[in-house]
Amino acid sequence: MTDPYRVALEDTPVTARIAVPSAGMRALPHLAAFLGGRELVAFDGAPVACVVGWGDKPSGQSARREAARRHIPFTLLEDGFIRSVGLGKAGAPPVSVVLDDRGIYFDARTPSRLEALLMSPDWLTPDRREAATAGLDRWRHERLSKYNVGVENSRDDDRRFVVLVDQVAGDASIPGALATAATFDAMLAEALATHGAGGLAIRSHPDVAAGKARGHLMAAARKQGVTVLDDRRPPTRSSTAHPQYGQSRAG
Repeated sequence: MTDPYRVALEDTPVTARIAVPSAGMRALPHLAAFLGGRELVAFDGAPVACVVGWGDKPSGQSARREAARRHIPFTLLEDGFIRSVGLGKAGAPPVSVVLDDRGIYFDARTPSRLEALLMSPDWLTPDRREAATAGLDRWRHERLSKYNVGVENSRDDDRRFVVLVDQVAGDASIPGALATAATFDAMLAEALATHGAGGLAIRSHPDVAAGKARGHLMAAARKQGVTVLDDRRPPTRSSTAHPQYGQSRAG
């Protein structure tokens, strides 16, 4: 019986050719190893077992179309939740990627493999739950983030804020979350009306803080006198103790 938790790529032979139309994707370090050591090729007319693209970018959209036309599986890749040490836009290679043969996790408009797993009650076994809990504890203790560009901040600042998280303008996750640029304006307006400028802080995206992209909230926040957290400080530690990693401090 077919394992419902196996992605389509796992059922292709290790000798199979995998079409990766994007030259940038084919240049990713260790991508062939991540895809099981299978040969990665551009479309050259020869048979391929699967088409791989990137998220909701043109390569991902092309992968869906070509797979449907050829009646073969597609698989989408995206940045892993711990993406790298440093920014991708600065050339830092990924240390993890997400593989999804149904959609992509940030897009609420279509199903995804992650969504299907989370909705399957028998998938979250006690062992998986224990491993996930340990992983989250380790994540908090090590103060990890997606890009890990943070530096320890020595400022003694005990102020408490309601934090609004900004996103890069034009990012595919925004329409994927059924939102628009106007959603950010509405979020800021509601927060200002509820908490006032002094009770708010905006967390800029690391690409915006590094000057490599534009966000939605920065200009309006500064005009309103809202605190902007763009100093790339790492996430604060949880105050929850873990037997392996000891007591974390609240920061």
